[in-house]
Amino acid sequence: MDRRLALGWTLAIAIGCSLPGNALPVSVWLSFDKVLHLLAFAGFGWLWLRAYPHAARAVLLSGLLFAVGTEVYQHLMPIGRFFDPIDALADALGLLIGLGAARWHQRDTRPNARFSPPEA
Repeated sequence: MDRRLALGWTLAIAIGCSLPGNALPVSVWLSFDKVLHLLAFAGFGWLWLRAYPHAARAVLLSGLLFAVGTEVYQHLMPIGRFFDPIDALADALGLLIGLGAARWHQRDTRPNARFSPPEA
């Protein structure tokens, strides 16, 4: 289930990055776009690390490649979008937040031997 959810999230990011520039809502806040990038890649990191709990480096590397790849894709395709290094930076920051949160959650949910009842 976790893998399907992570894959669906990744596809949603790819679809969102494929929208033409004029199809995107105009934001009153200049940074709203960056918040969306951060949240999208935080979800990416969280979900993929939940699906593959022992693959943090692979998730980090693939997430960074996906972040830069989506920016290059937007620049190359005739959809009115362009490569924005600040978007890629927001993606990377979100990815690190998602990975950190997933790691913290993994650590927090492990059984703690100190509080285990003694075996009879």
